[in-house]
Amino acid sequence: MLEHDHRSPVFQEAKTSAFIIRKVIPHRLTMYIADKLLGEGLTDEGHRKLKDIVGKILRGEHISASREMPQVYEDSDFVFTTAGEENIPSGGATLFMGNHTSGGPLFGMGQYFEVSRSVYRMRINVESEGLREPVAIAQRGLTKVTKLPGGRKIVWNIPLTGQFYDLAAECLSWATVLPPKFDAGGQIVNKQKLPKWVVNNLVAGGALLWLPQGKHQDVNDLTMPEKSAGLLTKLKDEDVNLVAVRFVPGNNSLQIFFSRAVHIEDVPQKDGVVDIGDFINNYMQRLGEQ
Repeated sequence: MLEHDHRSPVFQEAKTSAFIIRKVIPHRLTMYIADKLLGEGLTDEGHRKLKDIVGKILRGEHISASREMPQVYEDSDFVFTTAGEENIPSGGATLFMGNHTSGGPLFGMGQYFEVSRSVYRMRINVESEGLREPVAIAQRGLTKVTKLPGGRKIVWNIPLTGQFYDLAAECLSWATVLPPKFDAGGQIVNKQKLPKWVVNNLVAGGALLWLPQGKHQDVNDLTMPEKSAGLLTKLKDEDVNLVAVRFVPGNNSLQIFFSRAVHIEDVPQKDGVVDIGDFINNYMQRLGEQ
């Protein structure tokens, strides 16, 4: 597994909650609940494999996002198709940035695993398994929306799912961040606390999958929060390639498109800030257009 920042608040909370989930709550109960929350649309064999995966998480065992996780839903009726895999660099530091849509198995997480499968398959010139397998940035937990009178709504996290996601991320060598809070203009206003090791791993030659919109959006809405330019700007002087990923949902299906790679130094800047809008317009916007 990758080396994590043991001083981060998110890591420390995960360590504390691990005792509750792994030692207090019966494993069979956790496996049952996880299957109920994540297993919609799976076959009987898929449910069995999902419970096996949850068991590995509870035991703290390593799990491959690119090779083990797709097996959970591979015999379901949901169809993934990919285009542009040949654009994925065979090596080197690469940031994959995509839009955030709903749909797909495992409460929508299947799209992360499908991208991981494609990225791992194409990064043939990376000898280190820890660098070849992409890291994904995932929000902590499952959220639900409760509608209130007057058109208002409350977005809340299902209890203990944040802690469970922390444990799952540890086994997948992924990173979790705090769920975003949005203002009236759709901008993220809170710090999500991305662990430092994520950037270090990328710069060292790894691959990173990032969906910066922070919540499910319409497939044609590719607007990114202003804060998302911060990570790109942090990387502007590094030897990092960018690849846009566009997810286009269909009827019980999801198309995944990969753009050609561009070096981050070739993306225009405004006052020293990487112009994420230019990258979206020239690389992501055109993907999947007829």
